[in-house]
Amino acid sequence: MKVSFLFTILVILNTHVAFTQDDNSFYLWNTISLNVELNDKNILKLSTKSHFQTDAGVRDMTFVDLGLSREINHWLRLGLAFRGVQYNTPGNDTEEYRPQLFSSITLLNSEFEILSTNRYEYRFFDQLDEHSRYAHNIFFHFPPILGGFPNLYVGEELFVKLNSEGLHIGRLYGGLNVWESDWFEMDLFYVWQQMKYDEAWSRSDVIGLNLIFSI
Repeated sequence: MKVSFLFTILVILNTHVAFTQDDNSFYLWNTISLNVELNDKNILKLSTKSHFQTDAGVRDMTFVDLGLSREINHWLRLGLAFRGVQYNTPGNDTEEYRPQLFSSITLLNSEFEILSTNRYEYRFFDQLDEHSRYAHNIFFHFPPILGGFPNLYVGEELFVKLNSEGLHIGRLYGGLNVWESDWFEMDLFYVWQQMKYDEAWSRSDVIGLNLIFSI
């Protein structure tokens, strides 16, 4: 949490510098998920996610996820998942496979909702070095605007390689929960991302859409 807090402060302090840069990448993200309620405790989740780099005109990567989580109490869920990733790399696509263990925390009060996920994953590549990684996020959801949709939320997300590289991705989110019902949810969001390549940080801007179906 201390690393997370410090990174957020540094990002805010350097925002005015980042907005003056002309070499930032711009992405469109799209996620489609299906949540299957197996019983009153267990949920099976299937999802696919695509990243499109608009300035290069290419699909940057595609994810496919399968996960199972169990409710431990009213605020904690534990789960395991598997993710397959395909990266669009010059000459030949790179493939990655990630077994994952995660915990999800939900805290509610009359004013807002706090959602946080902590995840451990091991990353197997067909062409790159394997390594383990820790991912953390926290999101704050605020009451509906004007007594109805949309709901505003903000959040942060960090990725830390558990080797000498350490922290290598940081993200700040701002989004709107545009629609929510018993079977469907739609989110629109913006992401301010910093990613480290060869000890140098580069910035990306993202516009994303989440479509979540539940049965």
